[in-house]
Amino acid sequence: MPRSDGWRGIRRETWREGLCYIVSMTTAQISEILRLPVEERMALMDALWDSVLQSVESSPQISDWHKAELDRRMAAASASLPPGRAWEDVEKDLRARVK
Repeated sequence: MPRSDGWRGIRRETWREGLCYIVSMTTAQISEILRLPVEERMALMDALWDSVLQSVESSPQISDWHKAELDRRMAAASASLPPGRAWEDVEKDLRARVK
């Protein structure tokens, strides 16, 4: 349901070390980010992703059953992959096609 004060954006509470942080972004802030050049948006994305990875690594939030399912799927995917080729063979084939 839309808020009556006209605020639109993203808002959520984040708990860290027993303290609650309010994280909110207005649509104006999001629009400002989207106006950044692609290189800067990608750098921001990398920084955000790195921070997410650090948070997950320091406090894993995955349940045992979920980890087991992911491991099972990774094993199934690996088992169904065709064998790879040495880079030297691929390079030789590509060079032969170009000539």
